Amino acid sequence: MRSLNLVILFCLVFFKSQAQEVTYYGQYELRNSVKAHTLVDPITKTKFILDSLRITVTAIDSSGKKIWQTDPWKDNKLQA
Repeated sequence: MRSLNLVILFCLVFFKSQAQEVTYYGQYELRNSVKAHTLVDPITKTKFILDSLRITVTAIDSSGKKIWQTDPWKDNKLQA
């Protein structure tokens, strides 16, 4: 009878420990919100646009004419 109790106790502990097994899954969702970011100088109305890849910065005046464009990595000879 004692060995039967031990077997039952073992089964209860074993199945209880199996039921408590937790599996974690990680996920990162890229949203479709990749877009250019724009800052506007309120005094000169110049727009500074950071492209969607976040590499180049473009300055556009109030009439829509491109003033300058820069790639800081290339301009400073930095390795990507």
